[in-house]
Amino acid sequence: MSDFTVDDFGVGPPPPPPLPEFADDPEARERADLVAFVGRNAAAFLDPPGSRRLCWAGLLLPQAWFLYRKLYVWAAIVFVAPILAVTLKLPFGVGLSNILGLALGASGRAIYLQFARTAVGRIRARSADDAEALGRIARAGGVSKVGAAVGVVYILAAVVASLGKSFH
Repeated sequence: MSDFTVDDFGVGPPPPPPLPEFADDPEARERADLVAFVGRNAAAFLDPPGSRRLCWAGLLLPQAWFLYRKLYVWAAIVFVAPILAVTLKLPFGVGLSNILGLALGASGRAIYLQFARTAVGRIRARSADDAEALGRIARAGGVSKVGAAVGVVYILAAVVASLGKSFH
């Protein structure tokens, strides 16, 4: 029997990189966990001023951005607030609910980073070792392109509905 693998021929995925050791550095562990969770564009969230900067994508398209970053509860708040304002016929309700959406969206980086830390803590508490934890963290985080598309469709539908209303 041969002792070589498929990788010996350059076929198949490369072996995973060795896991970093975190025993002596909890800050390095937290950063590695957050990088695994955030995935794309992690540096923008993890640099100290990054979480305090204005989130332009969240400000301009809050529903789409929250769904893209898998912040489903926050997206639901931004989705439902104007609907409730219209349904309940609140004075200035639609304007206030839109301001709420813009404010939440603008704070998106800080909201996302807090969400990531909470999710990572829960995953770490239920994981047996670093390898299992990092795998679960990476799967739980990241982005949802489908969510972003749903958010954009919602925004476009709202714009079309408001334009149709203004012509009558």
